[in-house]
Amino acid sequence: MASCTNGEFLMLDQNAQDYVVATPYDDEINRLSRNIDDTRMYYGTNEEREVNYIKKAKSMEVYDTGSSTANSSRAGYKQSKAGQKVAYGSQEIISDYDNGKLELDKIKDEKLPENLKGKTLEEKELLVKEMSDKRKADNKKVKALLKQKRSYVQKKASESTEKLSFSKEVLGVMKKQANKKEL
Repeated sequence: MASCTNGEFLMLDQNAQDYVVATPYDDEINRLSRNIDDTRMYYGTNEEREVNYIKKAKSMEVYDTGSSTANSSRAGYKQSKAGQKVAYGSQEIISDYDNGKLELDKIKDEKLPENLKGKTLEEKELLVKEMSDKRKADNKKVKALLKQKRSYVQKKASESTEKLSFSKEVLGVMKKQANKKEL
């Protein structure tokens, strides 16, 4: 089956263990990531905004139910190229404004989130700019911390006496497949 699907067959016995390395950077990455997620604001019809705010609420819930280590790994995904495409969802004011896809003066008040309704254009732009600057600063800090986290994890992994790790084996296969050129 593995060869038919261009996959790879791995034989790992029950001794193959996986481990998670908690780092001294996890708590701060988690805090900054929560701040970044909390800046999300959506525009559109009531239904569109409601869908996006439900997704945001579920995302925010993860910070309370997941460990700092798991959440910092999640933040790492959100900083990746693939994660950036889906990190904020659709019709998110700050990312659309930053990318030139949104002009605040063209959106009717009823399609804005509550914290922007009834404000002047200057007030809206000031608030969006402030939140955008904060998000960019926090993203920059998260990227630096994630780099430190990766170094820390690599160091701990090289010190480990564990020979078999399920995740390491799967990651090795994924890297090998990603490097294959399509014929």
